[in-house]
Amino acid sequence: MRKHTIVTAVAIAVVSGAIAFTASPEPAQAQASISADAAFISANPWVREPVLIYDVSGSTFAGPFHKRVSVYNDGLATFSTVTLFPAENRAEFTSVSEQAVKALIDGLASAGASSLPDHPGFATDSPLSTVTFFRKPAPRSIANTFSWWFPDGNYSTIAQIINDFIDDNFNNS
Repeated sequence: MRKHTIVTAVAIAVVSGAIAFTASPEPAQAQASISADAAFISANPWVREPVLIYDVSGSTFAGPFHKRVSVYNDGLATFSTVTLFPAENRAEFTSVSEQAVKALIDGLASAGASSLPDHPGFATDSPLSTVTFFRKPAPRSIANTFSWWFPDGNYSTIAQIINDFIDDNFNNS
C-alpha cells in the first residue's frame, strides 16, 4: 500500500491574508484528506464576522411579512421588517456591546442552536422562522441553520432569546 503525504509547498502572502498551495501525488485524494482549517492560512484582516442571521418570512391573512436580524461579532446589529403596510416597513442598525454579543452567543448555544435540526411541524398562515447560528465565527465559520413554523421546547427558548435581543437593542421593535 502506497502512503500519501500532503505537503504545504508554498504560502504566498497577499494584502488580505495568505494563500496556501498544497501538493500531493494525487490531488483529488489530497483535497479529501486535508482538513478545512489546516488548508486555510489567514491573517483575517476583516474584524466583522456574522454571529446570527434570523429571518421570519412568509404570508399571513394580513399579507406578506419579512423580518430579519443580523448580528456580528464586532457589535454591529441590523433589524428590518417589510409588510404590506408601508408605514410598518423599516430598517435599523445599531452597535451593541461585546458583552451583549457574548450573552447572545452563550444563550443561543445553551439552548441548542449549534445543533438543532429543522422543526418537523408545519403550519399555514404563519411565517417561517429561520436561524443561522455561527457557532465558530472566524476565520473558518461553522454554522447551523434550522427553521420552525411554531416554536416549542428549545425552539421557543431560542425565539425568546432573539426577541429579547431585538427588544433590548432596537427602537419600536
